[in-house]
Amino acid sequence: MPSKCYKVTTSLLCSAHVSGEYAIQYKLNEYVKPKVGSIVVFDTLYNANLWRQWTCIGKSIIFEAEAKYLHKPTFTEWSTCVLAFSPHIKYFWKYKKLPNYNSFYEPLPTGTLLASELKLIKEVE
Repeated sequence: MPSKCYKVTTSLLCSAHVSGEYAIQYKLNEYVKPKVGSIVVFDTLYNANLWRQWTCIGKSIIFEAEAKYLHKPTFTEWSTCVLAFSPHIKYFWKYKKLPNYNSFYEPLPTGTLLASELKLIKEVE
């Protein structure tokens, strides 16, 4: 059964922080799936707004959405689905240790959830 959540997108209905071949082009009232991993969404409009303000991503839109298979992420899922292509992950696997200057993950924003499919319902902000 689909669950209500909130998604931050660019003004062109694309992924706010994913670009290139893994970016998702969202559509109103139509489910979309990511090429790899999961879709990052938020549990409340408040938390989606906090994240948008914190990241300063420029012009963006928050949508009320319906998600399939919505769940709270674990560290493993987060590092695999979101940061799998980061330089820190590549360094870790090459040298089997973390770079001294940084770790390869950051704390998740408050209210982060993961979905396997997402349908944008209506613009809310």
